[in-house]
Parts: sequence; structure tokens; C-alpha cells
Amino acid sequence: MILYHGTKKEYLDDILKNGLIRGKNNGDTVYIYTAKTPKEAGKWGDVVLKIDATGLNLRHFWGENPIWQILIMEDVKPGRIQKYSPL
Repeated sequence: MILYHGTKKEYLDDILKNGLIRGKNNGDTVYIYTAKTPKEAGKWGDVVLKIDATGLNLRHFWGENPIWQILIMEDVKPGRIQKYSPL
């Protein structure tokens, strides 16, 4: 399954080197928000990443606007991530 993640340009090199790592917010784990299309993911950043989410622990929910979003419940290794470039 391919998913897309929007992020800021300033984070791109770090993500491509280290992967997407879940953070913490007030002690709670923050999961990785993704979308099914690059257009949807682009609403959350100026760079869109393409993620190979095959076999990852995922959860689905309705997000804003309404958009069907998918949470990745684990860190994503850099080998699964590439910068999305439309054809």
C-alpha cells in the first residue's frame, strides 16, 4: 500500500536520512498522519513524501474536511520513503 505524508521542506533531508519517527505530545505518542493521495497530503506541507506502508501497523479514521486519513502506528524506516515527484 502506498501512502503520502506532507511535511515542511526543512525536514526533508532528516526524514530521508533517519525515517519518520513518531513524536510525543504531552507524554502521549503522536502517530504519523498520512493520506491516500498526494493532493490530500500536500495540504499539510510544502513537500509530499511517498511511503511504502506494506505490512505496517495502520489505523484508519475520518479527518478534517472530511478526508479519510490513515495513521501509521510505528516509525517508518528511510528505505520506505521517497520524495513524491508527479509525472
